Amino acid sequence: MKLRSLRLLYDNLMYAYGMSSSPEIEIATYQKVDDRVDDAYRNMIFNTLQTLSAVIGGADLIFTNTLNPDSQGTAIDQRIAINVHHIMRYESDLDKVVDPVQGSYFFESLTDKICQSVWTDFESEAQ
Repeated sequence: MKLRSLRLLYDNLMYAYGMSSSPEIEIATYQKVDDRVDDAYRNMIFNTLQTLSAVIGGADLIFTNTLNPDSQGTAIDQRIAINVHHIMRYESDLDKVVDPVQGSYFFESLTDKICQSVWTDFESEAQ
């Protein structure tokens, strides 16, 4: 929800400073496996969930890491890291939806809470 909040806060900031047509921002994320865990299958699941979260949050560019944190990974590790994005795109059709969680009360209220908290902090720092 942090990425969704970032987009909303960016629009609010541009509006607050009188920029009616704000330039579009691109959000890039880098999904990194946990260096402390050597279990490649756990890292694969963790990497997939991180990627799904980035997609739901509205990331424009998503970079994923291989399953083996100590090296560049084997050919199969690299193939699986690439296929995570293919699963999101071709199997789930998440690239065809602008905002997959729009209208969900839970996600909308969580995004609003984050935005209100950050905007309140921004206003207090600006004074």
